[in-house]
Amino acid sequence: MTKLVNIGTYSNGLDFQPVDRNLVVCGASQITERDTATGAVLKIIATDSTGEWTGGGTGSGGANDLTFASNGDLYWTSFNQHIYFQSEDGTVKKDWNFSSSYGNCEWNGIEYIEEKGFIYVCQYGKNRVVTYQVNPATHVMDTSTMKQFGPSIYGCDGITVDSNYNVYVCNNSSQGTYPNSVVVLDSTGAVLGSIKMTQSSSSSAVNCVFGNSMFGGGPNPHMFYITGDSGAFKVQLNVAGRVHPGIASTALNWRAAPRFQYASPRTELRLFLTGSANPSIANTRAAQSTGFNLFGQRVIFGSTSAFAAPPSGVYVLQGESR
Repeated sequence: MTKLVNIGTYSNGLDFQPVDRNLVVCGASQITERDTATGAVLKIIATDSTGEWTGGGTGSGGANDLTFASNGDLYWTSFNQHIYFQSEDGTVKKDWNFSSSYGNCEWNGIEYIEEKGFIYVCQYGKNRVVTYQVNPATHVMDTSTMKQFGPSIYGCDGITVDSNYNVYVCNNSSQGTYPNSVVVLDSTGAVLGSIKMTQSSSSSAVNCVFGNSMFGGGPNPHMFYITGDSGAFKVQLNVAGRVHPGIASTALNWRAAPRFQYASPRTELRLFLTGSANPSIANTRAAQSTGFNLFGQRVIFGSTSAFAAPPSGVYVLQGESR
């Protein structure tokens, strides 16, 4: 395993930004978007300016886990009473500070199931997973719809979902019916089994993800990764991970060429998709390139820069120099 970058004394949840697929990481006082190759900070998405992520400055940790909607809207948790939401453009921000009537929340793993209209959140402090309904237009959850999902799971930490909507919850504890395991539940909350961490008697499961969980899919769809015991582990499963819906998924099914043009000077390629223009995609070798591979299909530069418009979305191109 190779260390990508030093984030500081605390780092926790991570996911891929759905539009540009950069890595997004939870830190002690910031959530940062980072280059997947170098780890360099590209953007600071959120900052804890008041110490709320650490319980007003008296607690430990910071941003705990995060999950995205397909348009870039973001949820994240902190290991206290707070769940946060921020729209992709930063114009809508929510801070749900749950009262003591909810008990000691210690919110942890979070997973938005956009296509089903709800969100899972691990309530570590009460040893359970809960769900909330989410408005499909605004992606904002309705806190009045809280329901417990499945049985009590001690130390419920990370969470993910497979292609059959089975739910995987990490038990970061040696207590309960499924100690030191990833508990697997079906979509109704019934326990199907568990994946036991057996490195030692005190082994723990902290977080988990499938190899294809990024937006639009990825490699190794049946490979299941688990973090715990200061390491990362993997196991091959028969079921594949859930592919997050949205922009990148649409791109994978794309069969038509986008309308594009060079900027002047010829140092970047701009894609114009149905209804809107997307941010420029840098191509430092544009002057030496005659075409691009777009999801395995060759796009040749011709005498015109206009092509038939594809479905709305963001399309990632890989330059091929000639």
